[in-house]
Amino acid sequence: MTDTTTPVQGARRNGGVVVTILEPEFGALIREIFRLMRRNFERRAQEAKLPLTRLQASALLRIARRQGISQAKLANALDVQPIMVVEILDKLQAMDLIERRKAPGDRRVHELWLKPAAKPMLEQILVVVRSVRKVAFASFSPDQREALFAGLARVRENLSCSSEVTEEAEKPPGERKPGLRANGKQMTSKRR
Repeated sequence: MTDTTTPVQGARRNGGVVVTILEPEFGALIREIFRLMRRNFERRAQEAKLPLTRLQASALLRIARRQGISQAKLANALDVQPIMVVEILDKLQAMDLIERRKAPGDRRVHELWLKPAAKPMLEQILVVVRSVRKVAFASFSPDQREALFAGLARVRENLSCSSEVTEEAEKPPGERKPGLRANGKQMTSKRR
């Protein structure tokens, strides 16, 4: 295993230089990859004359993967404010690609469903997505690509669990899930 830490010169103390060891910038790398993927998608979408923005295309793909998803859950998945999702969905609905339906159990919730006209648009989006992925993974073997996806899925799971534990810990004891401690660990009953 190679050492991935980077020595960085810090403040001088007593005539010497303090060296701080920094870990690789994982978050910065992920952000840079996202920025490059977004830029590549937008360029290729423009070349393909895709009539959707990146966010509209992302929303349509999310709806295709989870038909019946609520507007609120879509906003969360896209990491945008709910009002922005309303604007995106208004445009998709005007293009006759999606429809909003009242949720059976809660009329305040709108579920999102694809309409038949979405199928050819999804095919166009996937052509662009696949061309970006082809470039991104050009130097990867299939096994390396699968390992990367699996590793990133584990990172996502770890962070998701961590944020749920933090949210649970911030709740007053009476509002926490039964059987969970503030640290998110399951309480066990030990009788002696």
